[in-house]
Amino acid sequence: AEISTMMERDRFDSAAIAVSDMLVKTPGVPGNWEEDPSSAWAVGLAESQNVLIGEKVANFTALDYNASKEIMGIDGDYYFYIEDLEGNRLHEAGVPELGEGVAPVLRFGILEGEIVKVEVFVHG
Repeated sequence: AEISTMMERDRFDSAAIAVSDMLVKTPGVPGNWEEDPSSAWAVGLAESQNVLIGEKVANFTALDYNASKEIMGIDGDYYFYIEDLEGNRLHEAGVPELGEGVAPVLRFGILEGEIVKVEVFVHG
């Protein structure tokens, strides 16, 4: 049972890394998906690597939870947030209650000229 738990945790870790990369490093597909969120094949929040666009962030956090999971290819649940360096939560999406096998990935980005922390958790 311990090996299967480790394998599941690895799967969540890999998913969290992939999702965080997609969110902070890419504009998404299509690149202007935020103008018509239902057209999104992949959700990205970046204008360029780690430089986030407020409109993309706002539209991502407003997406239907199940639709966002499908677009990101997540089987389990996820929780995402952006906070400033003082710890003030600016944006969030997903399920805040984290279960077993939590896989947090921390990234840093720039949003509206400020350095922010972007944290992604994928859990089952």
